[in-house]
Order: sequence, then structure tokens, then C-alpha cells
Amino acid sequence: MLTLFSTKIKCLYRDRQSLFWALLFPIFLAIIYHYAFADLGKTDMLKTINIAAISTGSSNEATLKQTLQDVTFENGLPIFSVAFVDQAEAEQLLDNNKVTGYIVMGEMPELVVKDSDIKATIAKNVLNSYMQMYGVADIITKEIQGESINYNAVMEDMVDREYYLKNRNEASGTNMDYTVIYFYALLAMVCIYGGNWGLREGADISASLSTRGARVNIAPYSMAKLLFCNLSASLALHFTGVLLVIAFMSNILKIDFGTQLPYVIFVCFVGSIIGILFGCLIALLMKGTEKKKDAFLTCITLIWGFLAGLMIPSVKYIVSSKFPALTIVNPVHLITDCLYSLYYYSDLSKYAYNMIILSIIAAILSCMIIMYMRRGKHGSY
Repeated sequence: MLTLFSTKIKCLYRDRQSLFWALLFPIFLAIIYHYAFADLGKTDMLKTINIAAISTGSSNEATLKQTLQDVTFENGLPIFSVAFVDQAEAEQLLDNNKVTGYIVMGEMPELVVKDSDIKATIAKNVLNSYMQMYGVADIITKEIQGESINYNAVMEDMVDREYYLKNRNEASGTNMDYTVIYFYALLAMVCIYGGNWGLREGADISASLSTRGARVNIAPYSMAKLLFCNLSASLALHFTGVLLVIAFMSNILKIDFGTQLPYVIFVCFVGSIIGILFGCLIALLMKGTEKKKDAFLTCITLIWGFLAGLMIPSVKYIVSSKFPALTIVNPVHLITDCLYSLYYYSDLSKYAYNMIILSIIAAILSCMIIMYMRRGKHGSY
């Protein structure tokens, strides 16, 4: 068996095309992802927004002025740089694109913008938040009677919030970057791409699928032993590629895989097994040419990746909430869920749940391959 294993490793190593798609292409794709998405989660990309404010002499505008000057992003950067001007100057600043918009500070403040961009949306959300507090303060001052309540004092107290919840990143020191979703989905796809290796091994072992399979079947070896050695060799080479991709992402691209790297490696190992077994099963069960089977495998793998959020992360949430049954039969989704749970949670219960399902899928695929081989009645099985 060791001779069969080592010989197969040499054969696979000489297949430069398969090595490229298994090792170099995922690294190339990870680099593209890095430059395309790496800065999306950085708060230092936020910039202060220039706006103008027009005074109308309202009794409540002092609190709004203070709010506009004090409100900040999470990193402490001021959201607004406010210029207090008259109506004509505000309109001129807006026409010349010097400000994103201007606020008319009346009893009911109004925001005037020129374009509906991200800066205008931020300004609108801040003003809406202020108006909600304004309504609550108005209700408090009207309903509480018999006491002298200063409206502006109530508003200032509501603006000065205190938070009694602590963020996970503050507690653990881990920088929570949602862009890792893309890289986790990519890593899951790399694992499942082992199906291309399994597809070839399935064709090479069956006499009815290829001329090489016909020659192999007359060899004085057990077909079960030969298939096991071939799949093990494919797994060893493919999983080595997965480890190289993990090392490249972690050390070169600085992708955060959390503090439990052995669990990450283990789920990738199981994912590689599933990919290779799935490809082998398609080769044995599906009728047609090798190109047709390869196209079918590629389509299924891409669909799994799409549903797991590889192209659009929100798709993963939609599938989980609307069609939860699809998540159980999608190994890419299960692998990404394992990676998410290791990154976001200290509890391993969700990780263990997904690993159990992945193990069941691997066992089912193995049983189906064994049943096909027995049904084929190979003389040397």
C-alpha cells in the first residue's frame, strides 16, 4: 500500500495543471480579495462630513448645535464639521459642493442635500436619531407635572448616553473585521475543490469510464485497496495545498483565523475529504464524458459557494433564515459556519454541531462509493 501511495503522489505531482488550480489559483484569488475588500472594515476610512447649519432662533436649537459638534464615529473622529451661516450662504456652499448639505434648525429640523450619497445618508441618520430623542424628551416634559423640568437639560441627559454592554473585541482584544467572511468562504471553496482530484480517481478506477480504468481492473490488486491509496494520495496533496493557502492568508495577508488554529485545520481537513469523496462519487454514478462531469462538479461547487456567501455575504444570511434545510446539505456553508464560530465565539458548541454534520456527510459519501464498487462486481475487489 505504501508503494501504491507513493507512486500515486508522484503521478499527481507531475500534473502541473491540477497543481496550479489546487495551489496557486486560490492564493492568486486570495490576493485579489485582499486588495478588493481588506479596507472595507477599517474605521480610519471614515472622514468628517462638512455641513452647514442655519439658525432660526428656535428655543431648542442650542441642544442640536451641541449634538452636531459633539457626535463622533466609533474611533472618536468627529462626524461633522459644522459651519453656522445664513440661508443664502448655505445654498451657495451646497451649490459649490463645499458641504454635503445644510440643516435648518427649527422646531422640526430639516436637512437639505444635493446628492443622495453615503455622507448624506449618515447626516440623515444622525438627524433622525436626534429627532427620536426630541420626541421622547417632549413627551417627558409634558407628562410630568408639578415639577420644574428644563427641556434642554433632558435632551442633554439623553444625548450623554452610558453603555452597560461590553463589546467582544474590547473584552478579548480581537479586531472584529467582517471582511473575513470573504476569505472564510474562499477557504471553504478551496477545500471542496478537492472534488476535481476525486473526479479523476473515480474515472481511473472504473473499467467502464476510461481506458486507464480498464487496464487498472486487470491488475492483480484489490480495487478497494487501490482506490483507498489513490484517494489518500489525492487527499495528502490537496490538503497540503490547503495548508499552504491557510499559511499564506494568515502570515502574508494577515487574515485573522482566531486563536484556535488547530480547529481551523481540522475542519479544513474534513472539508477536503468531503470534496474528494464527492468528486469520486460523481465520476462513478454520473453518466457522460469526463468534461460533462467536470462541468457538473464545477457548477455544484460554485452554487454551494454562492449560497455560502462567497460572492454576496448577505446571501448566506438569507439562506440560513429562509431556507435552513439548504444549509445542512451545503458543505461549504457548514465549513464557513465552523470558521465563523471559531472567530466570533469562545464556545465550541456551534463548531461541534457543524462538524458532526460534516462527518455524517463524509460517512454517507464513503458508503455510497463502497456500495457502487460492490455492485460493480469487480473481480479483484
